[in-house]
Amino acid sequence: MNINDQHALSDKELKKSYWLVVHAGDIRMWSTRVGAGAVIIIVLIAIISLASAVIGQFTRAEYVVSPLLANANRALPMVVLDVPRIVSSGAIDRGSGIYDLYAVVENSHARWRADIEVIFTVGGSDQLPVRTFVFPGDKKYVLLYGIASVPSQLTEARVEHTAWKRLTDDERARANERKSIRISGFNYESGRTAGGEILTGSRARFVLENTGVYDFFDFPLQVILMHGSSPVAAGTIPVFSLRRNQKLPLEARWDYIFAANEYDIIPDIDLFEGRSMRPAL
Repeated sequence: MNINDQHALSDKELKKSYWLVVHAGDIRMWSTRVGAGAVIIIVLIAIISLASAVIGQFTRAEYVVSPLLANANRALPMVVLDVPRIVSSGAIDRGSGIYDLYAVVENSHARWRADIEVIFTVGGSDQLPVRTFVFPGDKKYVLLYGIASVPSQLTEARVEHTAWKRLTDDERARANERKSIRISGFNYESGRTAGGEILTGSRARFVLENTGVYDFFDFPLQVILMHGSSPVAAGTIPVFSLRRNQKLPLEARWDYIFAANEYDIIPDIDLFEGRSMRPAL
């Protein structure tokens, strides 16, 4: 071998170099694919980690979709929640074959608010569900107006699709602020007033007074009149604003005549509606 052959390539090295030149494009393509695959794997790992964290947050939240699912989530303490019960239900005869349906629903739990659907069954046929809520320890009326129906003994009501939310101490205190709304000056008249005015139906007049520290906005006011313990008239009045220390005169009217000696007037305020109540200025 002379000095000019010292750096000559062997056959093996020549073949290796030739292979690298021929397959350079393929090498670059596969390198790109491997790199992209590694990036995809890293992104998937990040997504899975984030999803696990989010699921963990829901796991720790104190929400129960239904009593049957109360124990499905291992991170929740064992909670057995009874479905809010129907205390009473029936139909109010408005005349001309038209009825208003009512159900009194009770939530016996001290800390859990129930979001529910109530379904009335009339003569074996289900009506459209009425969606509402019941705060801890409360009873409330669920009303369905203007049903062409059969007599009340063939009317039933049931609670379906209960969802629960555990209230904090602050939320429970806010919920109790609804009780600062008082009723005064109630007067019921039907057929003929004390002043001799002839009515074609019935009416109830009263004053709604806010004695608390919150202003209230955009809530329905349920007005139930009873004869003994049986409802004989039901209505809902929209209240757009009731500010602290305000006294608001209101009137409810019905187009039929009935006898009543008791009443139940309920502000149906949902504190989870953003504008329903706020501290008075």
